[in-house]
Amino acid sequence: MANAYQSALLEFYPTVDMLPIDRNDPEDIDRRVAQDGIGDSMFQFLWNELGVADSTPSAEMVLDMAIQDIEEVMEAFRRQPGRTDLRRILVESYTKETKFGFDLNDEEAVQSAVDENRTNDLLFTFLWRDLDGVDDPEAAVEGLEAAITEIGTVRNGILSSLVPEGPSH
Repeated sequence: MANAYQSALLEFYPTVDMLPIDRNDPEDIDRRVAQDGIGDSMFQFLWNELGVADSTPSAEMVLDMAIQDIEEVMEAFRRQPGRTDLRRILVESYTKETKFGFDLNDEEAVQSAVDENRTNDLLFTFLWRDLDGVDDPEAAVEGLEAAITEIGTVRNGILSSLVPEGPSH
């Protein structure tokens, strides 16, 4: 069963209609997210994080923290415009206190953890995947700005439908 914030995600996520999910079957969405079967790491991150939100302020905090984390990575790209090893910059600038079970300095180990959906940090997984094949910092920043816009759309949707228990549907 989806909570009110996951239901809001299904309503406000900009590309939800393009996902291979049945919006009326939250159990199937849970299963697909757990199996990395959605094809959209940002949606998977938001589904999991909003699934543990127990109040509108906690949902807002999760979304604001995600935006802040992405902005920190974007700022690292902007500070080093000549570098093209963007995944290395991601690893160097990612400040969340995640307990990674692999060596972040070993790109093959990171890729394996991402591929097997075992990073323990779906935001990091999203960022790593989003940088696949990107070697232009400006293009990376544009992609991350789009991600922030998507998160902001969900955040604003939740806040605009605010009732004491959560979003109204």
